[in-house]
Amino acid sequence: WATRLETALDDDGFELHAQRMDALGSSDALAPRAEQHAEILIRLRGGKLDAPVLPGAFLPAAERFNLINRIDQWVLGRVIEWWTAHHDQIDIDTFWINLSGQSFSDRQFQEDALCSLREAGDELCTSLCFEITETAAAGASAREFILRLKELGYQLALDDFGTGFSSFGYLESLPVD
Repeated sequence: WATRLETALDDDGFELHAQRMDALGSSDALAPRAEQHAEILIRLRGGKLDAPVLPGAFLPAAERFNLINRIDQWVLGRVIEWWTAHHDQIDIDTFWINLSGQSFSDRQFQEDALCSLREAGDELCTSLCFEITETAAAGASAREFILRLKELGYQLALDDFGTGFSSFGYLESLPVD
């Protein structure tokens, strides 16, 4: 997996998909347009029968072999590039991006991400929401990064709430939206 992931990073062997997020029961065609959201999902190209490989198959290896930060940087870079080229043609209000706890806690990733986000401009911050697990959000370095993202105007959401500390009192102390 490590060799395959490094090759994919070097040769642009990943692809991104956007999955629209709809509230249950929101299919009323006569209702006024509600905000539209989509989650960005990564796939590895070239699986069996040339079908994309789902992240559950390769992300654990990426974390184990310390490649997750490079993958998260790739995702963020491609989302920024795509959004910059197409934001005036998109009917999605907010794109949600999952970042690993390792990336949220890595100082070099933080600096690279903040630099990329600043270069993309202020308008992007209204269109991106970063997702992080509650366990990762609790770390001091991750909290610092979250606060820096929020200073730029980005939203933060907890992913998989309830699988870690799962306390609503604890939830109030996290700097997330």
